[in-house]
Amino acid sequence: MNKHQLFSKLLIAAVLAFAIAFGAQAYSDGDFKQLVMYEILEDEKGEQEAPFRTNNSISPKIELFPNPAHNVLNVEAKNMKQIEIIDMFGRIVMKKDRCNDTERLDISNLKESLYFIRVTTSDEKVTVAKFIKK
Repeated sequence: MNKHQLFSKLLIAAVLAFAIAFGAQAYSDGDFKQLVMYEILEDEKGEQEAPFRTNNSISPKIELFPNPAHNVLNVEAKNMKQIEIIDMFGRIVMKKDRCNDTERLDISNLKESLYFIRVTTSDEKVTVAKFIKK
């Protein structure tokens, strides 16, 4: 195993631990080639809906681009109410309330690292995705 493969496995293990800490369910295949994070959602009646999947930072409900990002991160999702950017230590490093369906975030002040973005919609559903700041 070379250094790059080892780093990739350690990074995915850290993402798994972070996802679980924030209440998402997460798993990876045996070779850590793919990371899948998901959350079981409940509808208004308390019945479980099908899980959404966040696979390599893209979810059916949220689009992030470019990824990796340098100074600007574009976020698109329907009915966004709040966006939070969270560092690897679980600290909220940026927060935006009253969002549009398309937001352009200035991330130039963030250090190069892996970050998580947590989007809350107007119906209080939460999607978590990851992005890299270069």
